[in-house]
Amino acid sequence: MAPSIDWISSLPDAVLCHILSFLPTKQAVSTSILSKRWTDLWRSVPTLYFRNIVLNDREAYFRFNEFVYSVLLARSSIKSCILGIWYNDPHLGHLGFPNFIKWINAVVQRGVERLEFSAGVHDNLKLPISILSCRTLVVFKICGFTVKGFSSITLPSLKILRLVECTFINARDFVLLLAGCPILENLDASVLEFISKDSLSYQECQSLDLKKLTIAHMPFTFCHFPLKALHNVEELYIEINKV
Repeated sequence: MAPSIDWISSLPDAVLCHILSFLPTKQAVSTSILSKRWTDLWRSVPTLYFRNIVLNDREAYFRFNEFVYSVLLARSSIKSCILGIWYNDPHLGHLGFPNFIKWINAVVQRGVERLEFSAGVHDNLKLPISILSCRTLVVFKICGFTVKGFSSITLPSLKILRLVECTFINARDFVLLLAGCPILENLDASVLEFISKDSLSYQECQSLDLKKLTIAHMPFTFCHFPLKALHNVEELYIEINKV
């Protein structure tokens, strides 16, 4: 009979942390009870992963908040953050969204490279401004947020941008966001809403040049978009506003 060997625990810390990074954060933390070998291993996992979290009452809300803050305090570096949270009670949403913003700001300060989030709050959600000057961000995906209140955008490392059901004041703000992503390669902008129908000036249309962009999907995004900016795109789906 082969000897009983805990071969997983014998793997190097770096390998174990990589494996744990694919698990939801709660499951990764729960491995701390397996043995002394695992007690503090979760603290070195560079991911924050909370997807499909539904909070139905105040007790669940406070437990979840306390857990997220404890995980953030235990980590000085977070490379990937996925937050998908639904507050079933509108009151919980108004109570919880400020914490949601604090978590986003915290991961930005910790050098996040991949950031995906959505929050069910039954209200208009304003995008945290700190994201728009995050120099480490490579992949950024959001759903259901309003992008406004910024004067400049600096996302020098961003390569993949996905916006779903987001709202902009006008097409000018959308173009300003893209102009702040000089090495953007993949754009998915689906079902965007523009509060104002103001058109871009000729100079603004000419100035946007997405040299690295090779994939652009823009279904149900009706705005006066400068098509010249898409001249290098190899895979394109776009619906043009004819109004």
